Amino acid sequence: MPTCELLNGDRYRFVFWAAREADLDFFCRCPKLTRADKEKIVKALTIYADKGFPDNRQKFKPVEDGLYEVKPTTQLRMVGFFHGKVFVCVLCVRKKQDNLPPRDVKKAKKYRERYYAENVED
Repeated sequence: MPTCELLNGDRYRFVFWAAREADLDFFCRCPKLTRADKEKIVKALTIYADKGFPDNRQKFKPVEDGLYEVKPTTQLRMVGFFHGKVFVCVLCVRKKQDNLPPRDVKKAKKYRERYYAENVED
């Protein structure tokens, strides 16, 4: 499946993995995000990639089962996992409630399984 490198910092790389080419294209173009939102995302992810993730649970927190939620803006959630020094984002959603909905957690877990099935050799 397609992968888009978002950032390559001193400490971490950020990639977005998509289940379908159309999802990757949509994520990379981000048609629903304003220019200001895109700039905030890049600024936050650049800091995380270079200096590491913050201790602030409002910006970065474990979800469950090795999944993490990164909130580069107040309205955007990027859900992913670590594969070595790479943070693989598998889901990007707008925040609509305080906690990540169970259906999004389930979807992220499914995408992580697919990622490992396709990208990790025995």
